[in-house]
Amino acid sequence: GWRVVVLDPYQLALIGHAQDDPRRLAAVELLRRKNPGVHPSGSGGAWFEGVRGYDRRFVPYNGGLGEEQLRWLRSELAAASAAGERVIVLCHVILEPRACGGSTMAWDYEEALEAVRSGEAGGCVAAVLCGHDHSGKYHCDDAGVHHCTFSSPLNKGDEGCAFGVVHVFADAIEIRGPRVDDALPIVRGGKPTGRPAARRCAADAFSGECESVRLPLRPAAR
Repeated sequence: GWRVVVLDPYQLALIGHAQDDPRRLAAVELLRRKNPGVHPSGSGGAWFEGVRGYDRRFVPYNGGLGEEQLRWLRSELAAASAAGERVIVLCHVILEPRACGGSTMAWDYEEALEAVRSGEAGGCVAAVLCGHDHSGKYHCDDAGVHHCTFSSPLNKGDEGCAFGVVHVFADAIEIRGPRVDDALPIVRGGKPTGRPAARRCAADAFSGECESVRLPLRPAAR
């Protein structure tokens, strides 16, 4: 069977919370330590002055999962593994730096990836599906987890087709759409993302004639 785990990457954030909400106050303190160029209001300051590499993620338009949600994630993955289920993780903000431009990850993405790759998870996670980075990107990590960052329709204009359907099978995940490259690019910035090539596929009960990308799955550890 399959389990879909949906994460809220703005549990800790400057946006979406009242000024005195403990989750917002925790975000203010985190950014004060990690990126002093961010004003506590989230609307001012020099956000990228003096921050380098993946620390560029500590800006107001990103957020964090928080320890409570991370504990829940670890519990869900352990339960899925014990039940012999495969898991798809949904999270708007990205968990894998190589699946984006390197600055649009969750503040605590490292802890989330540790949970995904943990022994308790047992390799049950098949894919992590995200958005947020409007250009989109794809990365398959060393454990065989497919990190899919879907492009924003805003970037494709009126003629774009940045949408599709996800099919799951015992040995693969299939992404179908009118133009798969519009939704999940095979090239970004002139460089291949590593995404498998698309092929034409016939209509079925869920979608008309379209393109398809098949992402093969490794067997789970247990």
